[in-house]
Amino acid sequence: MGDSESAIFDDLPNHYHYLLLEKGEQRLIFRIKEVTDEDSAWEWFRKLSTSTKVTWRKAKTYPRCGRRNVFKVDMKCQHAKDSRTTGLGFTKKTNCEAMLQITIKRYYEHSRAEKRNSLDKEYPAIVTFKNDHNHALDSGNILKFRDLSSATKEKLRSLFYQGHSAASALIHLKYDLMHEYKENYSKIESDGFYVPSSSVVNKLFQREFSGENVEFDDEMIGHLKIMINKYNNLTSGRAELGKSVHGNHYFVVICTPIMMRAHKVIPQTAEMVLVDVLQDVEKKLITYLFTTPTLAGDLPIAAIVADCEELGVFEEALTLLKKILPHNSFYSQQMPKVFLTHEDIKEREYLKKEFPLSQMFFCQFRFLKSVWNWLSDEQHDISPDDKEEIYFMIKELMSTTSEDDAVYKYLMLLFYRRVLKDEKLRMYCENLWEKKK
Repeated sequence: MGDSESAIFDDLPNHYHYLLLEKGEQRLIFRIKEVTDEDSAWEWFRKLSTSTKVTWRKAKTYPRCGRRNVFKVDMKCQHAKDSRTTGLGFTKKTNCEAMLQITIKRYYEHSRAEKRNSLDKEYPAIVTFKNDHNHALDSGNILKFRDLSSATKEKLRSLFYQGHSAASALIHLKYDLMHEYKENYSKIESDGFYVPSSSVVNKLFQREFSGENVEFDDEMIGHLKIMINKYNNLTSGRAELGKSVHGNHYFVVICTPIMMRAHKVIPQTAEMVLVDVLQDVEKKLITYLFTTPTLAGDLPIAAIVADCEELGVFEEALTLLKKILPHNSFYSQQMPKVFLTHEDIKEREYLKKEFPLSQMFFCQFRFLKSVWNWLSDEQHDISPDDKEEIYFMIKELMSTTSEDDAVYKYLMLLFYRRVLKDEKLRMYCENLWEKKK
């Protein structure tokens, strides 16, 4: 009999009574006394997976077990052959043929059947292990594919709701495990049961927040306040949490130590500031990032993170942001000469209100990028030739310096063949014209 079969028999869950029926080269069969229904079968199976460190997947189920069985299921090793992975450069599949079958027999106290087995009453569960694993059971390359434990999942979820991203939650989890296991950490660091891969954590994060807004309940607000207070006490940066009067909305304003230093030593902060808008589709969050252009690239100088796009919330956040900026903000000028902004006109108006001496300009590069993205969207079904032609027509329109030239270019755009027959595209062009005016 193979080593993996011996391991399963030697590492069976405790507090169960077992009855060995067969022990051969490629087959191991035994009965269990305490497993009497589907729930107790899965409970025993979970304990088996934990003790043997073997991960199984369902191979076949038997919804209608008939008169003879209460429950039956076939399990296969997770490294069994899978046609979906054929041809991939990397796969965890080793074509392992190990199988595990659990059957719970139905016992009739009064039956006319001559071949009724008395063991079905006292030991109703039959477990059959077939074939040997074709891989080591304790190798790091195998253990890293184990399913994540329930305890670790809950710990990660707790970190998510404390404000951690998937990446920072994984780092935090590893630090906790290092502290808990100390010199034994090396024994579990390659085991996916304790330390998941970044892709597993990312998927868990996406499932947790996919399709719904972030709910700022009292527990999360408490965690945020603790984190912000700790951040303000331990660093030279500043962060503040605000609640909007426009509904149950929250926002965080941030000026990190490097942002503080940029205000102090970078002259460009007094000249030009770009405001970019970043949206987190999964968590329905919006980030306003303030940067200044330098020879080394754009440097961040402030940020606002909000849970909605309402302009009233942006106005409140902008007011709070001004309060946490350093006394020498914008190279001691208190505001930049120029703001290059997102194409949302209303957001520009709020910036003008808070920074009245700054000039507001529209960032054509970001605008043209958004135009190209809109034209390239598959749902708009615009051919490559039309997309390119319309893009350059819009670019020329936005670059005009005289009103007559702008009107002429706009009419040329409206009478372009694709724009004439596409109402959605025509409305998009009309909206761009309103912004141009």
